[in-house]
Amino acid sequence: MKTMENPPAFTPQEYRWLLREMWLGCDGRWFLNVADRYGYEVANELNKVVNRSLAKSAMKKIMKVKGWGPPANVEELKKAIETGYEVYHPSPECEVELNTRDTWTLEALFYKCPVMSKVEKGGGMHNYLCACPLSFEAWIEALGLRGEAIITKGPEQGSPCRVRITVK
Repeated sequence: MKTMENPPAFTPQEYRWLLREMWLGCDGRWFLNVADRYGYEVANELNKVVNRSLAKSAMKKIMKVKGWGPPANVEELKKAIETGYEVYHPSPECEVELNTRDTWTLEALFYKCPVMSKVEKGGGMHNYLCACPLSFEAWIEALGLRGEAIITKGPEQGSPCRVRITVK
């Protein structure tokens, strides 16, 4: 064990992990406290609003840092979404596979989701409504496109969860 006299600096990986864990912890505690005080219906509705706003803002920041404009095709969209997940929930905490289905459609398969893992650990699976499709829709909007994301297989149906992402 190291002494506290001269604690070593965090590695970039440790720092990122700590920030994500604190953010997920804050998000989870916020959700459960709203649910305790106002009910799960209100908590889920507020979670949708906050998640969508945060996701849109995050993708705009990613675009600014990367110097990106709107995606010209589905492969560029796929790259943007993969980058969003690398920022939000990098592996190994999140295992997501994006597959191209047609000209402007992707399918996301979630083999491991840190949010759902924490929701399940907290005992809220039966009341929590996944906000993942809203993140995808907010990212698409931030990228200057119009589209939708629909859960085609939810966590209650077993792994992997599936989300269809379509640009219109």
